[in-house]
Amino acid sequence: MQFNIIYSTSGVDDRFRSRLDMAIEKSGNSVSSHSVRIGRIPVEQALGKYRRGEGVVLIVPITFDNAHLTVEMLNGFRCSVPDLRVVVIINKSELGSVFLQDLLKEGYTLALVDTEATPEKVAQLIVYGREYADAKRYYGFNDSIKFKDNVSAFSFMTKESALIYMNKPLEEGESYAARLKWIKEHSERNVYIDSIRKLESVVKEEIARSDLFESNFAEDFGAAARIDEKKGVSFKNIVQSPESEDTGEFELKIKREISSAVSKAVKRVGVGVASTVERLGSTHQSLIVANFLAQNGYRVAVIEDYRNERPALDALGEAYGKKADASGCFRLKGIDFYPSYNIDELAFLNPKNYQFFVFDLGVLGESNLNEFGTCIKQILLCGSQPWNFDKLQEVFAYFQEEEQRAQINYAFLSTPVQDRKEIKSQMRPLNKIFFTKHYPDFFQDVADDDMCYDIFHEYIDVKDDKKKGKILSSIKKYFE
Repeated sequence: MQFNIIYSTSGVDDRFRSRLDMAIEKSGNSVSSHSVRIGRIPVEQALGKYRRGEGVVLIVPITFDNAHLTVEMLNGFRCSVPDLRVVVIINKSELGSVFLQDLLKEGYTLALVDTEATPEKVAQLIVYGREYADAKRYYGFNDSIKFKDNVSAFSFMTKESALIYMNKPLEEGESYAARLKWIKEHSERNVYIDSIRKLESVVKEEIARSDLFESNFAEDFGAAARIDEKKGVSFKNIVQSPESEDTGEFELKIKREISSAVSKAVKRVGVGVASTVERLGSTHQSLIVANFLAQNGYRVAVIEDYRNERPALDALGEAYGKKADASGCFRLKGIDFYPSYNIDELAFLNPKNYQFFVFDLGVLGESNLNEFGTCIKQILLCGSQPWNFDKLQEVFAYFQEEEQRAQINYAFLSTPVQDRKEIKSQMRPLNKIFFTKHYPDFFQDVADDDMCYDIFHEYIDVKDDKKKGKILSSIKKYFE
């Protein structure tokens, strides 16, 4: 890949630039660079020479335009080149500051303290980035600070910057449909859907006339429209409100009754998480699923199969300073973890009144096939690369009946957007096909994760106001 680096600074030592270039080239990439004066206008003029996909990197100091660097300035630069990598050189006194908290919220994870900004470290940030969880630790924020932005290393666009990008006048050869397609590929789904909702009518109409519409946006425009419609959803659709009761109080009562009915019905639901090959992250995905269920109010235990070739829960406990009790369990973030546990002894855990058991089964094979098959919810992690599909075919050999294959939830990891349609086509008639969202920190807020919601939608508590149509239909039976 070619990296085009712009230094926004009063001067860069030639030796520093030379060492940075060498470090980037060592990683198998090429590089070109130049410096511009400190100032908003010179930077925007320099960025104007590039387009997205051209590996543009902006290196800026903490002071900019003789004033404090602001996130708004960075967002403005990022609108010029939406996939812009921004390396912010900060003073050590900024660690833990509100400014860095704002950077995190907007998805900027590449800040570096000036005393540590060696060419080699800057090159590493440029080429490999920094995951959200690592940036959070580096910036000086502990786990008690909660960000509900679902930011990851792959989130380049916020709702605000996406709208700025869409509302920016079109350049020659551009189209709003092409811009929206880019936002779809480079932002979280909630950012993308919200961008559609807030587009001007004339822009929506132009996109709807585009050749890209049917294959890229039709389903998403429908999802955005349904969200707007659901803002007026009333529980009168489930039961008729008695005239004698106040409408608001009655709806609240119905919500509570539905919530109670759903929660009481959930008892010891087994969730099997397995992968087609090693190193696909069955433990990581098990933790995300458990975190999702716990954040939606359930009592959850994660059980690691003792036959896993690469056990990980002991290391997780050590990383957080947690020691197992006499039963071999440790508790973290409201979830109980059982490292290297013999699933045959599961009966001993029943008195603890867990509502969900999430089984980390590792690679699916003959040794754990029975445990996976008896789970009410089955999640199979699949690689997206062509050489991974042979492994998926081997798994299919374990499930001869089409009905068995159909109940499995297939979760494909790190799938390029342009390949998803083809994978869905190849998997037909199976329709429980998901493409996982990247969560560097599996304990961040995942309560609204789309894949987890679709898999567990019938268990999600109404009191959280998810307002998804599937919930209403699945629990209507309690009041018929």
